[in-house]
Amino acid sequence: MISVNITPTGTLTPLDETTGEAGDPVGVRLGKPSALAVDGAHDIAVVSYPTPAGEPYFGAGMWVPDNNATGRLAVVDLKTGTVIRALSGFVVGDHGGAENALQLDPRTRTGWTYDPNDQQIQQFSY
Repeated sequence: MISVNITPTGTLTPLDETTGEAGDPVGVRLGKPSALAVDGAHDIAVVSYPTPAGEPYFGAGMWVPDNNATGRLAVVDLKTGTVIRALSGFVVGDHGGAENALQLDPRTRTGWTYDPNDQQIQQFSY
């Protein structure tokens, strides 16, 4: 049995709510995203990843050379598909549940997510 552990690219695809038509997909970055929140007032998405971007290699998925790596939040301009910035210092779960939740306040451009084991709330600005 052969396994190549192909690493996906996190992709956002716009959807017209009135017609149901999908727009052109936008690749965010290599790696499996854990959560997504959209700030519709500013056309921005925040996408969480459990690790920094790594290098894919055959048979093992991703190689992340930083052994003290923390999760990253990618702040994406939905009009252009550009990652505006990456925020570090988050422990992002990749198993679902509340640890993957993101909440945004477009008025103040502030966001929140849970820390590991749902013990505290971590605040960030985007």
